[in-house]
Amino acid sequence: MTSTTKKPKQSLYYERKKVPHRAYLEPSIQNVPISPAAAHLRPPPPRLPADPTHFIGIASYRDGFKCGYTLWTAFANARYPDRVFFGVVDQTGPGDLICLEEYCRRANATWPDHDCRYKANIKIDARDARLSKGPVIARWQQQQLIGDQDFCMELDAHSKFLADWDVEIIKDWVRTENEMAVFSTYPMAYSYIAPGDKIATHYSSHLASYLERSHEYDIPVIGGYLLIDDSEVPQMSALWGGCLSFSKCHAEKRAPMDKYMNWIFWGEEYLRSMQLWTHGYDMYSPSRHGHVVFHNWTNDPQKKRFWDNVTTLADKPREEAIAYNRLRTMLTLPFQGEVDTRELHRFGPGRVRSIAQFLNFSGISNSNASLDEWPTAQRRWVPYSVPDEVEALLPGWTLHASNVKAIESHATSEAVVLNELEKLAAKLHGERSGQNASVYALDANRVSYEEALLHPRRDVAQRREVSRNGNFESMAILCFVMAGLLALAVLRRRPRSYK
Repeated sequence: MTSTTKKPKQSLYYERKKVPHRAYLEPSIQNVPISPAAAHLRPPPPRLPADPTHFIGIASYRDGFKCGYTLWTAFANARYPDRVFFGVVDQTGPGDLICLEEYCRRANATWPDHDCRYKANIKIDARDARLSKGPVIARWQQQQLIGDQDFCMELDAHSKFLADWDVEIIKDWVRTENEMAVFSTYPMAYSYIAPGDKIATHYSSHLASYLERSHEYDIPVIGGYLLIDDSEVPQMSALWGGCLSFSKCHAEKRAPMDKYMNWIFWGEEYLRSMQLWTHGYDMYSPSRHGHVVFHNWTNDPQKKRFWDNVTTLADKPREEAIAYNRLRTMLTLPFQGEVDTRELHRFGPGRVRSIAQFLNFSGISNSNASLDEWPTAQRRWVPYSVPDEVEALLPGWTLHASNVKAIESHATSEAVVLNELEKLAAKLHGERSGQNASVYALDANRVSYEEALLHPRRDVAQRREVSRNGNFESMAILCFVMAGLLALAVLRRRPRSYK
């Protein structure tokens, strides 16, 4: 009889250390705690205002042409452009194109009856690029431009919005069933846009990989985006990406960027992941339906980068080392040397969940880098250890007031079973070479072991022929004991295998 059970549709293919994997995802259980004792708890449900407004923050580094295009696609493709507001930290040098001027040039061509339409909705913080000290500082400056908007988005200056993005991304955000949800990922390339500037027909992007760490003091760095097949539902994640972030604005205000992280680039995203998660927020990657912003990933050899800055180069090595030790301090990673500890209570981890919980949730070890795991399997919501801050933020909601029926502790989802099989297959694949080498060594010694076993066998046969007085039985037992000991020695020298 053929089983009618359907496999979970969403899945994630990836390779780690040249070993192929496929993680099967089951987002229907992602907001359910994994502990049976807490399975009745849920995150706070989303609260949607009647006419939601958007703040979009961009930290642009000498990228005026593409920055202006990004703003133009946002206003031109929004269903309600009057509700869209920008805050741009425009870092430029002599002779650079200016983001606002590039936007106005396009806006005047699109809406010729207006003088730079929607310009009043754009705040600009113009800065000298020669004084830039990295993206974290610029993102903090960008946060200072947030007003009283409902939703806050952060993205790179070289992006493109699709039609009705402002409506569709909120629809997808609501589907997380979590007021504390933060959409974040690396948006897919323009090539994934369907004909007619439509959403992707199959995939969405998801963050769940790291560059391999050699030491426990190495900062975790995201390894790029993975693709979710058959993406229909937002997918819980452990990681935040700087190319796109979308949430209620209270996330930006309660968990601000750290203005002391000078020169930090590698590792800034893992830091932000920790800040948000320990403040009670949960990262999700949008489904293909909410994947309404795409990224220009073309490699421009002339692209300007903040580390090209020579004005403050003399101070960079020490400032960077101190800042990275600050980051390690926040993540409880080992470090040596100076460290900047200013205002850690303001810019460090929250108290809603612990750092230890986050390290476990995201698969990072602070004692042995070889124990790191990629958070590719289905993530499950972790209840708040200290819920009072979230309860104060959301009057009327309390963590322990949920009447949701607990899930049976013995109920094992099919995705969990499939993932365990995938892990086992990968382990067997990765260890096959070592296993084969051990088997060859065993075969080389097998003849000598078999010859050793022949001696007691011959002795038993001889005594069976000559002994008829009952003493044969005791000798036979002794011989078989010897044979058993030799066989045990063989087994102990064999490599372990997995069934």
